[in-house]
Amino acid sequence: MNSNLNHAPWLPPVHRIALPIKNGFAFYDLHGILYFKSAGNYAYMKLAGHLEELFISHPLAKLENELNKVFIRPHNQYLVNINHIEQMIRTSERVELLLTGGIKIPIARNRKG
Repeated sequence: MNSNLNHAPWLPPVHRIALPIKNGFAFYDLHGILYFKSAGNYAYMKLAGHLEELFISHPLAKLENELNKVFIRPHNQYLVNINHIEQMIRTSERVELLLTGGIKIPIARNRKG
């Protein structure tokens, strides 16, 4: 299949991602993903409205390359969906992103603005 089809002007933009799981692939709406958290050569994915993180067979660095227009990397361990960032909170000890649902993600010292 030609990958240029995703960029054809007559087709709608792609808002879903296929991610490897234990026994195949699962397809997810990008807007429903809050963040990815690194687990070595794998990652955990947090979906909006779900209590548990889902394990996926994909390293964070590869996800970052594929999703760099919608997700940011505020910390080595996290890749965060910019559509779910509600606030940036600064305290004397740290800086964090507050996401939808009250989830806090740390911002690494070298990434603070």
